Amino acid sequence: MKNHQRLAYIFSKAYIICGAPCCGKSTLAERLSLDFGLIYFKADDHVSDYMLRCTQRDQPMMFQYSKLSWNEIWSKPVDVLVTEEFIFYQELFPYILEDLLKIEDDNAVLLEGAAFLPELLDDWPIDRKKVVFMKPTPEFQSIHNCKRSWIQPILNSCDNPDLAFHNWMKRDELFGDEVSRQALNRDLNVVVVDGSLSLEEQYMAINKQFDLK
Repeated sequence: MKNHQRLAYIFSKAYIICGAPCCGKSTLAERLSLDFGLIYFKADDHVSDYMLRCTQRDQPMMFQYSKLSWNEIWSKPVDVLVTEEFIFYQELFPYILEDLLKIEDDNAVLLEGAAFLPELLDDWPIDRKKVVFMKPTPEFQSIHNCKRSWIQPILNSCDNPDLAFHNWMKRDELFGDEVSRQALNRDLNVVVVDGSLSLEEQYMAINKQFDLK
């Protein structure tokens, strides 16, 4: 009960930037946390540790992915990839809660990452004005990912790099569609990222929504 109360307190004060991968969430979260003294929790920074700790019994999807090559992952059908991504984050979320309990500072936390699914936030007393889901258009997503230097070595390790890239981008697109649907059904704000706004304009818009001062 004590742990649940502590987590409820953290979520009640938290600012949350989530949604589909590769749409500028981290860049915006880093700046907001620095500008306003927020405790920044970037879920992606912890995934490698969680993957080492997962077990076949308790986190079967995470465990399966920990044993797969990039070629095996990106050769899967897109619909399977999307379904498994949701299961992956559902299994991963308890690890995030464990790490949040380690935060002793009472300052507000900025939670960032695709792992913060709308369905996983249902159990916590979030302030809807402090939550934003970001969803890139397919065009923005593809162009943005092509600029990431760490993606090409992954594609080069696959038997069919073009198919791997297609499956990867399509998975992220459909994942973003479903996350956005869940968010809108809960009256949570969804921002479509299409490149029409600069990072500065996105920053100002989210800052205005969060009412940070």
